[in-house]
Amino acid sequence: MIILSKLMEVTKSCTQTVKRYYAVPLETVHTYTERAELSAKLEQKLQIRHEKASVPYAVALYGLGGTGKSQLALAYAEKHKDRYNPIFWIDATDEEAVRSSFRRCAAELRLPEERAEKQESVLTDGVVQAVLRWLRDRTETDNEWLVIVDNADDVSWGIQKIMPKGNRGSVVVTSRDDRSVRLVPGACEPVHVGVMLPVEGVALLLQHLQPSVESASEGIRRDCGKIAQRLGYLALAIDLAGAYISNDSAPEHALSQYLADYDRHRDELLQMDGFRGLLPTQLTVWTVWDTTLEKIKREHSRLQPELLLTFLAQFKGSIVQDELFRLACLGMTTVDAQLDGEADEVMPVGLRQFLSLYKGEWDSFRYRQSRDVLVRYSLLHRAEGQWPGVTMHSLVQWRAMQKQNEPDRLWRWWYITFILAACCQMTGGKEQPEFRRHLMVHLPDISKNNAEDRDRRRYGDFVGFRLGRVYYDEGRWEEAEKLFVQVMETSKTKLGADHPDTLTSMANLASTFWNQGRWEEAEKLFVQVMETSKTNSGPITQIR
Repeated sequence: MIILSKLMEVTKSCTQTVKRYYAVPLETVHTYTERAELSAKLEQKLQIRHEKASVPYAVALYGLGGTGKSQLALAYAEKHKDRYNPIFWIDATDEEAVRSSFRRCAAELRLPEERAEKQESVLTDGVVQAVLRWLRDRTETDNEWLVIVDNADDVSWGIQKIMPKGNRGSVVVTSRDDRSVRLVPGACEPVHVGVMLPVEGVALLLQHLQPSVESASEGIRRDCGKIAQRLGYLALAIDLAGAYISNDSAPEHALSQYLADYDRHRDELLQMDGFRGLLPTQLTVWTVWDTTLEKIKREHSRLQPELLLTFLAQFKGSIVQDELFRLACLGMTTVDAQLDGEADEVMPVGLRQFLSLYKGEWDSFRYRQSRDVLVRYSLLHRAEGQWPGVTMHSLVQWRAMQKQNEPDRLWRWWYITFILAACCQMTGGKEQPEFRRHLMVHLPDISKNNAEDRDRRRYGDFVGFRLGRVYYDEGRWEEAEKLFVQVMETSKTKLGADHPDTLTSMANLASTFWNQGRWEEAEKLFVQVMETSKTNSGPITQIR
């Protein structure tokens, strides 16, 4: 019987590239593998029998890399080691890892060794087929078996064809791909593995600091909670932080120091690999999603979902609504006309594919296709409601922004022009005003001067007016005032005090004063506008 200690040997010997994060000795399995809610759901799902399926009990654990899917499967196997005989662990990282796993399983079963004269496909490998045949031939008089297919992130090479089958079996698949439920023909129960609960994150950190949750002081528990929250309750990130903090013999000092370091040196902390060879994992928050991102870029080069991910990482709001893209698409014509540069300068071709027009409406096809690829690998999550959209884990957002091929200045400008286009469409009077409060969450702060931000300075009056108009329409007078003052001062400098655009900006500011009940200031500006306009034949457009 391959139980937990032997199972770990199987995992370790599968391939040199196996992730040792999941190959820890069973007696030291981390606390976060015992996440009560998820463990209960896994056990419940593995009790659902599908009579007509290729294997009666099957579950796919899927979710973002670093959430502890493999650890959850490992904890289940450890808890139920007396129920199953044998328990097999198949590393599905790649074809060679699968082949090595099956060969070790065949050795444990003492199946006759079959040597091919030449390296054949893993799908037709004699050893693989012998193990599958042994599992399939078990009858009611035999013990139940359990096979864990770990890291089945790439399903494109045909792994489904060598998935275990048999009436006495149970299969647990771990994958970042939400389509992994289709690997087991007939029926497979899905279980999404997300981030940890706050109490679980605290418990995992405390495990590194030795004291239990009950014995830890209030200060230690509070700081553990702050760190877990900063790390978005991602199991891998918390585990690595715990290892880093445990170097200090004074827990309270170490925790407060980590919080200070994280605020000042987040990038360096998250990229550190100083524990390579000292921890079960070889991954860091910097590397954990690399294979997924590379796979997406390689297999979906025409859609460029990785470009969409990087762009979505620029957004200020926690939810990026689909409606934002529709508004930006319809308003981009106005932006292109106002900003007198080349179209690609305003927004590059790669991003414009997500803002395609068809017969005067947003053609969302490429956006939806790219978004769905990212959702499939849990890099994005769908947010439902009146204004559906997507959300992104804070560390995925951080990682996406680190992979930018273009300077930060350009990404900031592209984000500003996108939001600007949405504002142009929103203030046109044809859109539902109730969405405006969602749009405002994403409005960029253009008050800070940036020596490299040439585009913002060049088009500052147009940008400030459009953003100020959204604040004005929403009744946010103070924010509108700040932007209208900037527009007025810029216009005076560039165009002169008597230019129609300058007078329009003064009239807008006067209207804002009026709505704030600042009658004298409003009247003074209105009089100034009226007197100057008597000698100026140009049009003056006021917000009201």
